Amino acid sequence: MTLEEKIHNKVKNIFEWTTGQDMTKKSNQDKFFEMITESVTRIAKKEVNVRLQEIRHNKPKE
Repeated sequence: MTLEEKIHNKVKNIFEWTTGQDMTKKSNQDKFFEMITESVTRIAKKEVNVRLQEIRHNKPKE
């Protein structure tokens, strides 16, 4: 799954969470943006770590 697909799926799940919420309430809006920020950050960090491992693994031996 690509990084874009992972983020899309997570955001879709968060939007589904909002269906049962009163999104006119500031606390729910704050929670919504907090969930998106935390999720995207977590996914991006994992992706960066995977790519760094790939780079380290493929580094030519001197």
